[in-house]
Amino acid sequence: MAARIAWNGGQEATIVRIDGERIELDSSIPLPPGSTPQATLRGSGERVRLKVRASRRLADATFRVEARLLDATRELRSMLAKAMREEIP
Repeated sequence: MAARIAWNGGQEATIVRIDGERIELDSSIPLPPGSTPQATLRGSGERVRLKVRASRRLADATFRVEARLLDATRELRSMLAKAMREEIP
């Protein structure tokens, strides 16, 4: 199962892995290394900020983004982990 986030600007991504502050997503748009995109967790409206480490194109025309969570509270990390388990629509 995977949680979904909506990028500010209209596109979206699926969280495929989260480990503490590290996060991997399959995004509909590429994100350059060093960028700090903002998004909203689907279902909860919680703001998610990232610092992108790498982005590469996958075979299905999405982009695997490796990043670090910024300003992530314990509560937000818990919500993301829960969303990964329960797949919030």
